[in-house]
Amino acid sequence: MKKWLKISGALLPLVALPATVVACNANKTTEDKIDKLINLAVEFSFKSFEKSGNPVSEEIKKQTIEQTKNIIKSYWKKQLDSATTPEAKEKLNKELDKAIKEIEDKIKELN
Repeated sequence: MKKWLKISGALLPLVALPATVVACNANKTTEDKIDKLINLAVEFSFKSFEKSGNPVSEEIKKQTIEQTKNIIKSYWKKQLDSATTPEAKEKLNKELDKAIKEIEDKIKELN
């Protein structure tokens, strides 16, 4: 007799559960990296403004955060949606790691 588990309205056989959990965890990790990339890009923008001596108003901060968030999320979400195989997801995660590292390096240069 098979055991079933209901997740988000879908019945899944318990034998399929480990693969489902791995796929969900991979997406979560990728989404966490996308969020980290957004935060770093915003930090880089603000540090660049400060370094150039330009004052940054609250309105500019809000606009910068919103625009950066929209641009990065849109691009990387499309990449994530098109990465249908584990290999493609792994490649995407490596690209995200590289982008994060590049921005971290640029922030260090500004400091």
